[in-house]
Amino acid sequence: SQRSYGAFQIQYPPNQLFTDLCVCSKNLYNKAVYLVRQEFFKNGKWLQYSKLYHQLKTEQVYLALKEITDSYIPQQVLRLVEQVWRSFFNALKAWKKDPEGFLAKPRPPGYKPKNGMQIISFPKPRVRIRKTTVCFPKNMVKRGFPQIPVGKFPFSDNTDISGRLLPFYDRFILELIYEVEPAPKLCPATFSKVIGLDLGVNNLVTSSDGLLVKGGVVKSINQWYNKQLAKYKSLAAKNNHSTDTRRLLRLGRHRTNKIKDFLHKTSRIIISHCLANNIGTIVIGIMHNGNSTVSLVKGTLKTLSAFLFICLFKCWNIRLIVQESLLFAFLKHTPPNVAASVV
Repeated sequence: SQRSYGAFQIQYPPNQLFTDLCVCSKNLYNKAVYLVRQEFFKNGKWLQYSKLYHQLKTEQVYLALKEITDSYIPQQVLRLVEQVWRSFFNALKAWKKDPEGFLAKPRPPGYKPKNGMQIISFPKPRVRIRKTTVCFPKNMVKRGFPQIPVGKFPFSDNTDISGRLLPFYDRFILELIYEVEPAPKLCPATFSKVIGLDLGVNNLVTSSDGLLVKGGVVKSINQWYNKQLAKYKSLAAKNNHSTDTRRLLRLGRHRTNKIKDFLHKTSRIIISHCLANNIGTIVIGIMHNGNSTVSLVKGTLKTLSAFLFICLFKCWNIRLIVQESLLFAFLKHTPPNVAASVV
C-alpha cells in the first residue's frame, strides 16, 4: 500500500553546531561530486555509492562530518550524491528520446558554492522518540543539538520519524518527517464532479466553477521585497562593500515565509471547497517550461510551481491531473509584443 508522510518545520537561529554540520556536509558533497565528475568525463562511467564510499571513508572531509555526528550521516550525503546523478542520467535518457520536452540538454550536477552550506539528512534509525522527546544521535546532543519535546505533535513511540537540517537564509530549519495513516479514499459515486484550475498572475487560481483567488497578495509581497532589496543592497554596497548582509538575509526569509503561508492557506481553501462540493478530481493547467517571450510569466513560474507542489502534497484522497495550460499553449505560438499584452 502507498505510504503517506507529513512534515513539521521548526526554525532555529544560527549556532555554531548547525553551521559546522552544514559546512562539513557541503565539503563532503563537493568532494564526492568532484570524483564522480572526473570518472564520468574521463571514462564515461558512473561512480556509484559503494565505490564512492570506499574512496572517501578515510578522507578528512568524511572523517570531519563523522566526528561531529556518527557513521550514518556522512553515508546519507554520499547517497544524496548518487541520487542526484541518477536523476541526471534519467533526464539524459529522456532527453535523447524527446529533446523537444527540454529547454536544453541536461548538464552534469555541479558543486555547491565554496562559502555555502548543504542540507543534512537524519535517517529513521538516528531519530527516535524516547520518553516524550524526539532524540537525535547522542554525539550531536552532547554538542548542543536540540532535543524536541513531543508536546502536541501527533507522534507516538512507534512513529517512524526521519529528519533534515536545512540552511534557510539567516536561520536553520529542522524538519521532522513522519509517517501518517493514509486518508480514506473518497466514494467515486459521491465525489464524481471535476473542477478545473488555471494558475495565473493577476488571478493566482481561477476555477471552472467560479472560485477565484486573487494574485494581488503575492504581487504585493514581491513588490515590497524588491523595493526593500534594492534599498538595502545599495546601502550595503556603499557602507560594507558587500551584497550579502544579515539584513538582506532576514528580508528574504520574511518574504519566503509570507508567500509559503499564503500558498498553504490557498491550497487548503481549494481542498476544502472540493470536499464540500463532492468534487473528486482536480485538473490543473500548468506552464511546463516557462515562456521566454513573457518575462512576467517567467518570473512567477516558481511561485506557481510551489503552489502546485503544495496541492500535490495535500491531495491525498482527491485525484489530481496536471496538463498544459491553454494560455501557455497560446503564448508559445504568439509574438512577444502580443503575448505581453494578453498576460
